[in-house]
Amino acid sequence: MLRRDLESRGAVFGSEELARLRAELDALSEASTAEAREAHVEEARRVKAGEVCPRCGGELVRRSGRYGEFMGCANYPRCKYTKGV
Repeated sequence: MLRRDLESRGAVFGSEELARLRAELDALSEASTAEAREAHVEEARRVKAGEVCPRCGGELVRRSGRYGEFMGCANYPRCKYTKGV
């Protein structure tokens, strides 16, 4: 039933428009994959400490900043709790 309905409507996009949209989607897909890979690598580098944030109950993770290493809440930026290592 759905196939029949779609076939009766005809083409919505021309071949040039379809090619342009496909190129845009491919570019977005590649960017998303690169962002996901970067986020995964960053998370893998963090050393999980197993401590609990006293403010929100989230997990504290070891992070590295301008002034050295510190413990920070994994729920950042909603919770900005930090403590020294």
